[in-house]
Amino acid sequence: MAVIPQSKVDALHAAGDLDSVQPPELVSGMRAEMPGGPFEGSPALDDLFSASGHSATVALDPRARTIVLSGLFE
Repeated sequence: MAVIPQSKVDALHAAGDLDSVQPPELVSGMRAEMPGGPFEGSPALDDLFSASGHSATVALDPRARTIVLSGLFE
């Protein structure tokens, strides 16, 4: 999870059609740190945070300016 500047939130909104999403499942120690939502995301947003061999699921809480990132590394 990371808190980002409002300008980055605006840029992420511009980069993809964000819809309401559920936040990724996190390990128990991280769940308490997760902001309250609501969360937004999209396949395009996931792609922005993915790279060859790594796929990401991203949930953005625009009110808390927080990104919750869950990754799979192959």
